[in-house]
Amino acid sequence: MLNIVGGRHPLQELVVPTFVENDTYLVGGGEITEANAGAPSVLLLTGANYSGKSVYLKQVPKSSRSVEIRLPL
Repeated sequence: MLNIVGGRHPLQELVVPTFVENDTYLVGGGEITEANAGAPSVLLLTGANYSGKSVYLKQVPKSSRSVEIRLPL
């Protein structure tokens, strides 16, 4: 299970005047329980050009990897 609340991309925040934090909640490949029954295991990310899709796609693995190696977020 991956649950990120208020996720941020560390480099993107430095180059834009305002950055909107993103939440992520995914359950993939694990056991479906009553607590996570409504959570998706796959996301289909769509949107207009320059709407932040690639920032979001880069931010989620960076955040999860930072937690694995115990870096402060």
